[in-house]
Amino acid sequence: MSLYNFLLHLSSGPIPSTPDRKLLRQSHRPDGVALLIIRFASSLLDIVQLAQSNGNINQTTTASQTYDLQQFASQGGTPTFTGLLTNAAEHQDTLVFNSSGQLVNSMNQSSAQLYNAIDSTGVNYFCTVTAANNALTAFAKTCSK
Repeated sequence: MSLYNFLLHLSSGPIPSTPDRKLLRQSHRPDGVALLIIRFASSLLDIVQLAQSNGNINQTTTASQTYDLQQFASQGGTPTFTGLLTNAAEHQDTLVFNSSGQLVNSMNQSSAQLYNAIDSTGVNYFCTVTAANNALTAFAKTCSK
């Protein structure tokens, strides 16, 4: 749901929560300020096992997670604050097990994460980090040290 639709719902009643969206807070203060905080979260875990001709089993695991937070405040129908935060990551790794079920290797590791926060007060933070084969491959200059 877009911020525009949130604005429409502010005047028409509460926004329903869904499995992937949780209304953290919606209120109207005595001074007329309307507050709305929505959290979106999703995750996916995918595990695939492939038998190899030598008897080994390659198990590839992929994990994806996303967390989004949208904040909005208005007074008298005029927006006074908006904020958006996103934290998203995807990780993958393949484990190699021998025919006895013992872990013998790990390969094809990769990971990427994005963190972005922006709001109407001037906050504007963007960071991306990536890794491959268990080593950092990229670190955006905009990330805090």
